Amino acid sequence: SGGGGGGGKRGGIADKREREELVVALAAEVAAQVSAAELAKGRKGSVLVFLPGWDEIKEAMKTLESLPAEQYDSLQVIPLHSQVPQEEQQLVFNPAPEKIKVILATNIAESSVTIDDVLAVVDSGLVREMSYNPESAMSTMGTVSTSRASATQRTGRAESCARASGDREAATQGCST
Repeated sequence: SGGGGGGGKRGGIADKREREELVVALAAEVAAQVSAAELAKGRKGSVLVFLPGWDEIKEAMKTLESLPAEQYDSLQVIPLHSQVPQEEQQLVFNPAPEKIKVILATNIAESSVTIDDVLAVVDSGLVREMSYNPESAMSTMGTVSTSRASATQRTGRAESCARASGDREAATQGCST
């Protein structure tokens, strides 16, 4: 029967969204594990998590909030995005006594902001950017894989890096431990 082509395309979009949601959840879980490891070593500082946009930051916050209370209470979760009031964004620069700051940020934190106490970077490997679609003659905002240059820039923000990605090559590209 007909109509299979359109369904396949929709399925591809749904699969892509599901993959992105899994990557965001994985990035939040990795951030929680890295934070626990840093605390166990007696270290204080930040874990910087790169996510593509505000919706993903909110999803990562929900994932972290669902951690056991003892683990969540050892974190100071700070979203870094234009949607957040300036005074709350300033928290990224303050030390978090007896806690690990988990900073959930977009690519703004690649180069526009310097956070001195970053112990580790967790990179979702995703970024939101504008692209032009010649078929519709419109520009749209879409989530795409981070460029090699951006991945390298993100890695340089910390002492160590973990990349949450379904792409095996991208998962290790630019990361050093």
